[in-house]
Amino acid sequence: MKILRPFATTAAVFFPEGKLPDGTCEFATKKCSKGCYIKEDYEYDEEISIPMVEKKEIYIDFITRPTLSICYSIQQELAELRTSILHWFGSGDCVTNEMGRIVAIIRMLKSGSFGKITQMGFTRNVKLWELYKDIFVLSVDDKKDIAYRTGMFAIADYEKRITRLHNPLYKVRSDLCGPYSCRDSKDSSMERAINCKACLRLKLCCFDRR
Repeated sequence: MKILRPFATTAAVFFPEGKLPDGTCEFATKKCSKGCYIKEDYEYDEEISIPMVEKKEIYIDFITRPTLSICYSIQQELAELRTSILHWFGSGDCVTNEMGRIVAIIRMLKSGSFGKITQMGFTRNVKLWELYKDIFVLSVDDKKDIAYRTGMFAIADYEKRITRLHNPLYKVRSDLCGPYSCRDSKDSSMERAINCKACLRLKLCCFDRR
């Protein structure tokens, strides 16, 4: 069984969505549960149309198989998918009880022992985000949820089905993402089809880290 799936030119980790105990969205809000893009687009987007039983198998593999073995699988599957970008949580999230395991995998991959791997992703787990602000964007429902924190945030507009990327310290370049393109709220000429490899190369969207 493959533990990564192709997703917008990345290789993504798809854990089961939904609240505990059946899903891994421990920190989900009513808003995001209702507007979840996995539910909205499941029938139309083949990249995210992964059966729940498979996502549960992937999750169990991640939390039970030895960390080194998981990292070797990630290295191999990234090569097979011809990408260097590991996308954490195409669906689901990191639950508190398994955070140590996820952190161990992230840390081992960051060591460089498995080649050049760019890790990125979205989470509602504040503790995970605080540990790896260079990797994760913190998903929130509203700008007021940011409070006095600094870092990269994703503010979802569920009606328009877009995510606004926000950093309190600077304006993110190409800060509007979804459902089919990335674009800039100030510069209409920057609209492009979603392509994480291009965003990484050009340092746009969630790769605009300064």
